[in-house]
Amino acid sequence: MGSSQLRLSNNSHFCAIGDVKIHPSVAIAPGAVLEAAPGSRIEVAVGVCIGTGCVIQVQQGTLELAAGASLGGGVLIFGSGRVGANACIGSEATLLYPEVEDGAAIAAKSLIGDRSRQLAAAPEPETQSKPRLEPTVSAADKESVNGAVSPDEENPDTQKTELGTPETNGAGKLSQFSHVYGKDQVNQLLSTLFPQRQTLNQPASNQ
Repeated sequence: MGSSQLRLSNNSHFCAIGDVKIHPSVAIAPGAVLEAAPGSRIEVAVGVCIGTGCVIQVQQGTLELAAGASLGGGVLIFGSGRVGANACIGSEATLLYPEVEDGAAIAAKSLIGDRSRQLAAAPEPETQSKPRLEPTVSAADKESVNGAVSPDEENPDTQKTELGTPETNGAGKLSQFSHVYGKDQVNQLLSTLFPQRQTLNQPASNQ
């Protein structure tokens, strides 16, 4: 495999290798190297300024340095792409496959276009749908919902007399409790404490 022939430009203080097209008005400082691999090309437009020790290398495609672009000392450009018109690249910056807009300014010692360090987008957290809790309905509730009527609702006037539950008279007022428990125990306690005292609800005997 033959290597590309080294071709020096008219100015011997820099070297251009391969298919390198340089406009006569371009200013190139000593030590700059412009190398285009076979099948690739470097185009340097009018008014471009390339600083000391710059290295520009293309393996595939075309690299264009647009009109008025300025490269500081020690700049490294690798790969095809474009440096826009009147763009300013700071010294010792590194550009990989550059896509620099017109008039852009790149700070010194910057690293632009490093595709190996691109951060993958963080995956969005998966939202798990919580199971929907259905209300528990008893058989009695279902009958009530379906229109069933309880016995108490059928006869609202009928009231049950339970232990300790007051009854109501016809006027709707509370009457005495239907049952009172504990009277015998109270009478027994009173008879023990007060023997001379007659028991509750007992009429006094005639002496």
